[in-house]
Amino acid sequence: MIINGNETSQVLDNLNPDTLYNVTLTGIYPDKTETDEVSASESTSVAPPSNLRFSNISANSLQIDWDHGSPDVDLYKLTWVPSGGTDKKEMIINGNETSQVLDNLDPNTLYDVSLTAIYPDNKESDDVSDSVRTLVGPGPSNLRFSNISANSLQIDWDNGSPAVELYKLTWVPSGGTDKKEKYST
Repeated sequence: MIINGNETSQVLDNLNPDTLYNVTLTGIYPDKTETDEVSASESTSVAPPSNLRFSNISANSLQIDWDHGSPDVDLYKLTWVPSGGTDKKEMIINGNETSQVLDNLDPNTLYDVSLTAIYPDNKESDDVSDSVRTLVGPGPSNLRFSNISANSLQIDWDNGSPAVELYKLTWVPSGGTDKKEKYST
């Protein structure tokens, strides 16, 4: 490759992963004479997994899927931590896998997730990482009525989560438009 004389940097791309490359650089003067060459060797890193994606997200679990970076991955190291937090969790996954479900997560929490490929010689790839937020915790359920009279009725429900601070109750006559709301603790 011929590079302009005022350049001091060049990216070599489309190289093979985990391969030692010998690189030589020579200066060429206007009269086509060449300087002594300078040489160095460097290895490319091992291929990381790619296309990290999330699905089946709920208040306390989610599924992580990815594509193999290389067919010879031995293991994967999956880590997750609440964003800005210190309670980091880690698991080792078989290198044949491309999916993992995380359980026991906190509702409505942003998690930083990273995945590293580990090769048979224990070389680790660069991490691929992304963030994902779990859903808000479960809502109330089992809405039921009792003590029904001509101008009132009692409404009861089961609490969805102890973290709920308020409930918003809305009612309107069937087919009507006179909507009412009330906030309750």
